[in-house]
Amino acid sequence: MNKIIFLMIMSILIYGSGTAKACTIFSCSRGGEVYAAANEDDTTPFNRIWYNPATKDRYASVCFGAPDMQIASAMNEHGLFFDYAAANYDLSKLNLTNSYKGDIMWEVLGKCKNVKEALVILKKYDYISQSQVLLADKEGNSVLINPKGIIEKKETFRSIQTAI
Repeated sequence: MNKIIFLMIMSILIYGSGTAKACTIFSCSRGGEVYAAANEDDTTPFNRIWYNPATKDRYASVCFGAPDMQIASAMNEHGLFFDYAAANYDLSKLNLTNSYKGDIMWEVLGKCKNVKEALVILKKYDYISQSQVLLADKEGNSVLINPKGIIEKKETFRSIQTAI
């Protein structure tokens, strides 16, 4: 009987693991410590890690993403972190008229030290991506950004998960 249960569980794990894909992102601030992490459940081969040195106009950053240098997640020299999670917002049903001309998260990464500074930029424009973004800083602040708006963190722990 134990062998049958064991084989059933193993079959579910082996055959079921290839069907579900979900990105998970979390940030947590507790007792003066701040953590942020993410997994990218994507089948794109040859993903990259690259470093962008500071310039007179931008903060230094490290990025993680696709071979075409499309950023999946990143953190700058001041501990401002973001990661995208897939979502299925129907942008045609939303009144998004004030878009940023370029990658708004790249702008935030290069110009902002924390979530408070990022919100100054983010609140000026509509977020026009079908994805959602978790933005967190070393001070323990975080926001969830999606085409429907910005949700500020009120608790010590925040996570988002997206099933694709």
